[in-house]
Amino acid sequence: MEEHLNELQYKDKVDPEGDLYPLYLYIYDFDGHHRNSIRLNNKVMLNYALRGSIKIAINQKREVRITDTGDLLCFHSQGGAILYNGLKTL
Repeated sequence: MEEHLNELQYKDKVDPEGDLYPLYLYIYDFDGHHRNSIRLNNKVMLNYALRGSIKIAINQKREVRITDTGDLLCFHSQGGAILYNGLKTL
């Protein structure tokens, strides 16, 4: 039997709007490797990343992943397409 997660798990805190943080952003280079994660502590940081580095990476058809603290996938983009979006803010 398959299990399906309906919400994020393993979070340190919940912000006032109910979104769970921190999140970790991974932007992969053209060779398919990422250097380090970027910690997103709140909605402001997430929105800033979405309008900047994430948007640029998606336009360049690079892979983007956002995970929660339990390393569960919250967002995944590859080849210029969004494959999975489990974020409430998008």
